[in-house]
Amino acid sequence: MITTKLNTTVRCDMGGCDNLATYSFSKGGDIRTQLNICEHCLGEMYESIGKLIVPKGINNMLSKNRKKKEEKQDEETVL
Repeated sequence: MITTKLNTTVRCDMGGCDNLATYSFSKGGDIRTQLNICEHCLGEMYESIGKLIVPKGINNMLSKNRKKKEEKQDEETVL
């Protein structure tokens, strides 16, 4: 996916929006496959995608060590 900031005046491709597009998204190739979008619609799209896709948190070394200690304690209590 290629994202570019537009220098020309193009309308936003989102339905019902009359703003001028500031960004263009494409998979490469023909100009007809580009999605031109304004800052306002991009912000709304970002929020709605954020509700669908939530990134996983990273496990740092401290939390891994804590989990290992808890597992060892659980094993010792079972024995």
